[in-house]
Amino acid sequence: MRYEDALALVIGSFARVEVERAGIINALGRTLAEDVHAESGDGTTEIVLPQGRVIGPAEMGVLASLGRPAVAVTRKPRLSVATTGDELVDVMERVEPGKTRNISRYSLAGLVFANGCDLGRLIHTGDSFDSIKRAVESTRVSDALIITGRIAAEDLMQIDDALSRLGEVLVRGTAVSPGGETVFALIDDFPVFALPGEPVDAMIAFELFVRPALLTMLGRRDLLRKTVSALLGQDIRHRPGRREFIYGAAGFERGRIVVHVTQDHKSLKAAIDAEALIILPEDRESFSSGDDVQVMLLDSFLRCKEAACASVSAGISEAAPR
Repeated sequence: MRYEDALALVIGSFARVEVERAGIINALGRTLAEDVHAESGDGTTEIVLPQGRVIGPAEMGVLASLGRPAVAVTRKPRLSVATTGDELVDVMERVEPGKTRNISRYSLAGLVFANGCDLGRLIHTGDSFDSIKRAVESTRVSDALIITGRIAAEDLMQIDDALSRLGEVLVRGTAVSPGGETVFALIDDFPVFALPGEPVDAMIAFELFVRPALLTMLGRRDLLRKTVSALLGQDIRHRPGRREFIYGAAGFERGRIVVHVTQDHKSLKAAIDAEALIILPEDRESFSSGDDVQVMLLDSFLRCKEAACASVSAGISEAAPR
């Protein structure tokens, strides 16, 4: 399945946006659910804050200047996270031979918060059918559930099989890497994502599939990260047939963004150091230093290089990565 087709199925399942009112202070970081108007000098009104805009300090000041003590905002979605696997131990437990820390439990919870949502239940369960069924039933008070399986691919297949028996699987086998094994299902209209077990793969899959769904529920218009053309700073070999997303470090040379693959790009340190996701298309096998590639700009790049971004703003596109 093409990434664009899979993403359309996911987003289409999150069309409902719920609205509530919030005072100015509590509106910080929330998404406007209405246009905010102000009168102009000629007696007409104009939109000063459009629906879908995230409220920051300046927007709070605008609301105060207009005498708006409260405003309509979208309700924060609540997501639950379930991890599976007998070999996983929690942060306070001793790591015995054959065991490993339950990293994704915390990195995925952090991604939920970082994208403006609330965390529902945070549970650890088995990967049998009965265990997955209980996990789904116990988290239905949330707006969606994220399950991440054990590291072995066959364990994610067990989760896939359980979700198929419980409801309808809409997405599986997407032509992306990592995250191609991501599963998305609806169980009586309750959305469930099953992400890869490797923590870094799960984080990238969250970026590609879960984040756009969350932003849809938040009423945001910018569902996808900004993408920009950049120069590749090194040679890369790539297996054709899948669109590959690789953590990269970004800088500027002569007014162009230049990206390099972060050292040990499948590690958590790479995720910390990354400022972009380098996008390698399905139809090419090799890339040379100096080639143009598309990159998805991450928050760290936008925070640290905001001024420099202005010089290349013409190259930034809201379009889906290709």
